[in-house]
Amino acid sequence: MSTTRHPIHWTPAQVAGRLVLLAAPLLALGVLHSVPPPALDATPLMAWVAPLVAAVVAVAAASSMLLALVEGLRSGSAAAYLNAAGMGVLGGTYAIEALRGPDSAAFLPSAASAIGATLAAALLLSGAILGARGARVAGHRAQAISLLGIFIATDLALGLVTLSAGITLVHPAETGLWIISATLLALCAVLVGTRARHALAPAMLAVGALVLGLARIGSTDVLVALAALSIGTIIFAVTHLRLLTDEPRIVVPNADEVQPVDAAADPDERDAFERLTRELHATIDELIQARRTIQLQRNELGRVASIDELTGVAGRRSILDRLRFEAAEARRYDHPVALLLLDIDRLGEINREYGVTIGDAVLREVALRMRLRVREADAIGRPGSDGFLAILPHADERGAAVFADILRKRIGHREILTDAGALTVTVSIGVALVRPGSHLSNEELLVNATEALASARAAGGNRIAFDRAHGLARLEERREPHRPGEAAAQDSGA
Repeated sequence: MSTTRHPIHWTPAQVAGRLVLLAAPLLALGVLHSVPPPALDATPLMAWVAPLVAAVVAVAAASSMLLALVEGLRSGSAAAYLNAAGMGVLGGTYAIEALRGPDSAAFLPSAASAIGATLAAALLLSGAILGARGARVAGHRAQAISLLGIFIATDLALGLVTLSAGITLVHPAETGLWIISATLLALCAVLVGTRARHALAPAMLAVGALVLGLARIGSTDVLVALAALSIGTIIFAVTHLRLLTDEPRIVVPNADEVQPVDAAADPDERDAFERLTRELHATIDELIQARRTIQLQRNELGRVASIDELTGVAGRRSILDRLRFEAAEARRYDHPVALLLLDIDRLGEINREYGVTIGDAVLREVALRMRLRVREADAIGRPGSDGFLAILPHADERGAAVFADILRKRIGHREILTDAGALTVTVSIGVALVRPGSHLSNEELLVNATEALASARAAGGNRIAFDRAHGLARLEERREPHRPGEAAAQDSGA
């Protein structure tokens, strides 16, 4: 365990707040005892209500214990471990008192609760002292030993409370224990820190302890005291919860704002401090730049993975993802979608005769002509080595046929200029559709388009064939001799 001294500097407002918190128990006690005792006997009410309020205190204290343990494990604060032990003893004490049930002769205050409150106050005060010194529990072994010690101390304290449950102390001794616990809690409120919300919980616990010590037996003073204890434990839990939910912030001062703490310090120490500050800023700048570079590389890898490098259209994974999305949208909103699977005829022969470079040039030109004809909502991709896939949302049979016929003419009736000369290529196109009311999946739609493409190629190529729902009907070209550059022959539906 290491300690670092943190001097506490209070402003006048914080000093005034501490005085108010410390005066609160006396003010509450004075108000309670300035009122005459009630004419009605409060014993029946206390017999039922006091155990219930004690149960609330036990639950709130147990929650505070768990939150303080989590905070200690996260931050390594020795004060958090002792706070967890103190709240564990307090919660166990009031759980024992709550389990005693509605017994008019045994409701709070009792010797067991006085002993438990005193032990809990001692643990909380120890935590405040260590917190003021900045004590830390460093290392997994030290944290494990601290946890074991906390559980052992809590079990021993609760064992002592359980054994004293049947003991009846004389009234001055029991009152003295309550006053001691209230004093320890008041000191804890003073040492806990400069923030008022941190001091509010032990101050409320001090109010409850003092009122319980001087409460009139059979009166409602006990309920007021238990209410103060429950409020204090709840505030304690909320405080630790806020510490856990607050994101840790690292504040790095600007190099221009760094000033020596002591103007008369050793010049060598000032130079070393300034050098370390400059190195820290340089390291942070390098880390920020490295993170930006990594993000740019990730973006570029994502772009490369989604775009086919040769043709500039969507790659296989990207176009299949788009197909999955459009098929799902068509099923959900009941609108048509057309799928065109386009294959270049005799591309293998072109590669063998002229080389792969010429074949790549043909692929690039075909992709360019397709990209010039699609709408903004359409998508084009290259799922295979010598073919393309076009997705046309909201396109019916007629729209798909017109688009496919325009593509076939634009590609087949205009020569492609390559390094090996002008080449005339043709394409075969298979068309599949999702019609309103159908429930085809993207896999079924792609299978239908593949089957239609096979039908077009089986007929000799340079054709358009529809899926099985259309009987594999084809739009065939009238074969008329023509010279390159002349007008293309007209197509008719087959």
